[in-house]
Parts: sequence; structure tokens; C-alpha cells
Amino acid sequence: MQTIKQFRADSPAQQIAILEEQRKHLVQQRAQFDRKMQVFQERLVEREEEKTKREK
Repeated sequence: MQTIKQFRADSPAQQIAILEEQRKHLVQQRAQFDRKMQVFQERLVEREEEKTKREK
């Protein structure tokens, strides 16, 4: 609650700067998550291909 009150007391320019910094951090987290998901998806495809090869 204290943080919210402090944020609301800040000037609009300060609020924007804080929100932009938070957004930057979230975008970085999303990029890391997207990379992990891509690697995971690639592994799934590889496993399916190996499984298909073994079944033949």
C-alpha cells in the first residue's frame, strides 16, 4: 500500500519513467521465456522425429 501511495504522489513524468522501466524488465523476461519455449518446442520435434525413425 505504501508503494502505491508513493507512486500516486509522484509526478506523471516520474510515473511514466517507473512504468517504462517495469515494462523494459517484463519485455526482457518475456524474451527469455520465449527463447526457452522455442528450445523446448525444438526438442519436442526432435524427439518425435527420433521416435518415428525408431518405429520404422
